[in-house]
Amino acid sequence: MNWRWAFKVAISAGLLGWLLGRSDLSQIWAGVGRLDALVLVGAAGIYFAAVVLAAIKWRLLLAEYPVRTLAAVTVIGNFYSIVLPGQIAGEIVKAYRLGKGRADAERIAASVVVDKFTGLLALVILGVAGINLTALRIPEPIVIGLTALLLAGFALMMSLRLGLMYVFARRACEAAGRVLPSRPSIPAHLFLFIDSWRDFIGRPLTVAASIALGLILQSLYIVVMVIIAAKIGIELKMADWLWVFAVVSMAVLLPLSLGGIGIREGAFVGVLGYLRVPPEHALALSLTIFALQILVASTGAVLDLSRVGKAPGNP
Repeated sequence: MNWRWAFKVAISAGLLGWLLGRSDLSQIWAGVGRLDALVLVGAAGIYFAAVVLAAIKWRLLLAEYPVRTLAAVTVIGNFYSIVLPGQIAGEIVKAYRLGKGRADAERIAASVVVDKFTGLLALVILGVAGINLTALRIPEPIVIGLTALLLAGFALMMSLRLGLMYVFARRACEAAGRVLPSRPSIPAHLFLFIDSWRDFIGRPLTVAASIALGLILQSLYIVVMVIIAAKIGIELKMADWLWVFAVVSMAVLLPLSLGGIGIREGAFVGVLGYLRVPPEHALALSLTIFALQILVASTGAVLDLSRVGKAPGNP
């Protein structure tokens, strides 16, 4: 265990322990106990359906791969995003598993990045929509933060279509080659990655379709959250769930904990607390959602061990 892993484990354990220590554990358990088997099975079914939809969304960029393969690699990525520090780990594993030993590995890596970007843009679009539709006064940092993320995310994703940024990126690749003379292939790999990214975002219909599917995908996660919350006893307007989900999801992306543990719970408690939801209810909701994510991730672990998610043609 290196120091980064140890630090993130400590952050997760510390935050979660602090939150649980300040809460009535019996109330948290009571909230979870209100969930019946039908609700949990239905929520799990939606989560697995979301995996298939995520694969269909990714296939917009990699049409030559079957949905089955992309779904398997997606669920494997979900597993590693939980067991490795930082949510980005799952995306790295997806690119590695599908691209290993293939001549188009850089294109696959670029597809993972663009697919992630469109998914995050869809998430922030829903959050901004919720802010504008709610009747409540949303804290200014949240309003500014989500709006800035939407604008910056779209600008960053599309930046390589600008000639100046494209030239700058290629020169940066050449500079990396000079800094690392022992790795002469690095600039070539980076060039292929950049050109693939530029090609993907140069297809406006594909990008628009990817964002549209991202909106549906994020909406499925919100539906699960609303169903579970209603059983626990949390009642909010749908507009508020939109921005709440966006804020919590963005917080979990911070590479500060293991699988978002502790940060997820803290975000739920903080945001829902602003809406006068008891912390015990917020923790019951957060822990239930995390349990569902572990269920999906465990499937990824099985697939990874059985190598079902290996791309055709890989060794």
